[in-house]
Amino acid sequence: MAPITGPLGIFRATYLHEAVHAAQACSPSGATPLGIKTALTPVIRRRVQSLLFSNYSHGQSALEREAFEIQGRSDAVPLLIRQLNQRCNLQGRR
Repeated sequence: MAPITGPLGIFRATYLHEAVHAAQACSPSGATPLGIKTALTPVIRRRVQSLLFSNYSHGQSALEREAFEIQGRSDAVPLLIRQLNQRCNLQGRR
């Protein structure tokens, strides 16, 4: 993560976004979406769509959409801990 995320006030969102990608990557078939649906307001949904359209290829958009959606959830931390434990088999490694 870039050091500028702190001064910009986006460290938490960026950290959570990248944690989503870490969980997505723990699939035997390569990075796949977690399948978590998030209810977004229309304004946020349009902003995410705009970011996806202008910055990501079609193949990346499902992964990025999910990461953008989850990073804003109030339950993102426990949700991602569960996903990382399940998908990356972290509980069995303790």
